[in-house]
Amino acid sequence: MISAIFILVSTVVVIYVIRPLFGSQEKTQSRKVGRKRQLLETRESLYDSIKELDFDYRMGKVEEDDYKATRSRYQAQAVELMKEIDQNNGRAESSQDKIEQEIAALRGSLSKKRDNKKSCSNCSSPAPATARFCPQCGQAI
Repeated sequence: MISAIFILVSTVVVIYVIRPLFGSQEKTQSRKVGRKRQLLETRESLYDSIKELDFDYRMGKVEEDDYKATRSRYQAQAVELMKEIDQNNGRAESSQDKIEQEIAALRGSLSKKRDNKKSCSNCSSPAPATARFCPQCGQAI
């Protein structure tokens, strides 16, 4: 009975101690997703503000000077926001590109190893990797 309680308490303590090690990745990913979601929501908000400003200008509620100044300010904010979104997406794409390049390099080196051809020591003509005799002179390879 006492050993069962000891095992139970030990298991709880080990889980409590190890849990932060695994939870940090989830928190980091959730922060990235949260930041991306926030950027996208801000972008939509800016687009809505620009549309509303255009509508108010067409209805005559906003003067031309105010319209131009406000619209240029909204556009500048949208440009900065889009640059930040592109930067966040660019990091993911560049790491994926690096991985793809490494895979292609590995595949290329593997195919070169597979395609290694033997050459005849007698006549120096190339022979397939599986050949035991030279196709030109018949000498054993």
